[in-house]
Amino acid sequence: MVSGVKAWSNTGGLDIVDYKLAGDTPLTIDLSKTGAQNTGFGTATFRNIEGLAGGHSADIFVDNAADNQFEGRGGNDNLILTGGGRDTLLYKLLAASDATGGNGSDDVYAFEVGAFAAWPNADRIDVRELLVGFTPANEASYLKVSVVNGRDTVISVDRDGADGGFDFAPLLTLRGVQTDLATLLANQQLVMV
Repeated sequence: MVSGVKAWSNTGGLDIVDYKLAGDTPLTIDLSKTGAQNTGFGTATFRNIEGLAGGHSADIFVDNAADNQFEGRGGNDNLILTGGGRDTLLYKLLAASDATGGNGSDDVYAFEVGAFAAWPNADRIDVRELLVGFTPANEASYLKVSVVNGRDTVISVDRDGADGGFDFAPLLTLRGVQTDLATLLANQQLVMV
């Protein structure tokens, strides 16, 4: 995508606008708004768009009522899921030598805990591309889920589990949510394979 004035509209399937070329420019995009908005990387209009992929800076993404997919990429992003729908937070491997795979540490607001297949607003986190040598039944060697100050849940990743190349590093914080690893796994809200 290039900077400037753009209009994005599509129907059917999962439609994603990729801001990889924004580089270090921080983005602010609200998919619930159908009019023109200043993204920080030009002005754009989003209609029937379900997904966003950011650049390398601290972005702010707000969902709409659809099933959205957000890939914040580098930087410490703010991902706001107040619109409902089954949203997916996607973490890909951007830097193999980095403890979070180059993804920074994101803040997530309004994450819904619930059985992903049954609850229409349950959200999920896809970390499968970050994990080296992962096999089911050793999830706790790769992910640590901790409630902090009785308010928020921090999800930390150890990309190679017990192999020792990496240590646990905070990948994202679920603001205003208290949960644990067993609950997220039982709900199928963590995609690890």
